[in-house]
Amino acid sequence: MAGDNEEDDAFDLIVGALEDIMMDPEFQELQSSFAAEHCAHFDATDEVCLADGCAQFLRACRRL
Repeated sequence: MAGDNEEDDAFDLIVGALEDIMMDPEFQELQSSFAAEHCAHFDATDEVCLADGCAQFLRACRRL
């Protein structure tokens, strides 16, 4: 489905790819299990702790 211009088409392509990833059952399981395992850190105010958690999640996503 083509849009009015190339910029809109590129945006739609990127958003569609992100939707595919987010709706994938394997990604949803990764997200749920990671959140359950690390939920105590999500309320933390320690920026290092939050940064470490974010880095761990990104590494896990890259393994998909």
